[in-house]
Amino acid sequence: LPGKIKNEQFSSVMGDFAAPSFADGNYIMMKRPNEIVITHQPGNWEITDRILQTSHLRLDLKHPDGLEWTAYVEQEAMYQVGDKVDIEFINQKNWYYPMSREG
Repeated sequence: LPGKIKNEQFSSVMGDFAAPSFADGNYIMMKRPNEIVITHQPGNWEITDRILQTSHLRLDLKHPDGLEWTAYVEQEAMYQVGDKVDIEFINQKNWYYPMSREG
């Protein structure tokens, strides 16, 4: 998730998140697929792929802004390719990586 840290606050299209001890600048915030939850509200994220795996169902998601995420849900989940969903993060542990000057 691309965004900007200013005054230890990461800002992005997904909202603002605490970023203590990070210098101001452009960063990418990363989350693990098991830290992303599909909410019960419709949203802007479109399910682009649905893959049944051994212990879970993998959903590939795309936002109109071009962002892409992967989420894991229970195998019995009834989500289908083309469904519009919303997501939220269940863990406040975020991983920030500085963006290169080019991007």
